[in-house]
Amino acid sequence: MYQCERCSQIFKQKKGLAYHLDNNVCDFEKNMKKKLIELCKCLKVEEKVLFLGYQTNPFKFFKKADVYVLSSVFEGFPNALVEAMAVGLPVIATDCSSGPREILAPELNFKEEIKHFYMGNFGLLTPDMSKEINYDANKIDSEEIELSKAIIKILEDSELANHYAKMSLERINDFSFDKWNSEQINIINKVYAGGNIEV
Repeated sequence: MYQCERCSQIFKQKKGLAYHLDNNVCDFEKNMKKKLIELCKCLKVEEKVLFLGYQTNPFKFFKKADVYVLSSVFEGFPNALVEAMAVGLPVIATDCSSGPREILAPELNFKEEIKHFYMGNFGLLTPDMSKEINYDANKIDSEEIELSKAIIKILEDSELANHYAKMSLERINDFSFDKWNSEQINIINKVYAGGNIEV
């Protein structure tokens, strides 16, 4: 569906790439994996797209990756995105509800819609995707094109990739246990009108 169509655009421009499609997406519907494999064949990327299924250790894949791409149509808190940032990968994510914008581009107003890929403070954000499942190899939406452009930008611009790798490591500190614990204590202290809580 979305991922296969997007990666086909990139493979046309960049040689020697491989793409890992998380099988969690494929388990959502019984026939989805079969349809995705067919779509990969139609797009002539079947040799490049790997259906690896659920992996208990994603870090071995992160270690070999040049960029992490989250192409979700919805999220809660995108743990995988933060895990990729924790190992210093430059990251790209769709501006889905909710999480990626708050993590990668906290400088943006929540109501501000993006039409093109946006270079946020901590990663690249691309327009939100259509919620409709599309298995048509000939139909590529403008949002998918923008995601492809963002990926190609990171792959071709090593200085930008290095910048966002550093920004990933900087941003991850905001999600540490110590930071979380400190913020929880501050909230409790405010609720109790300045009461001091020992930990």
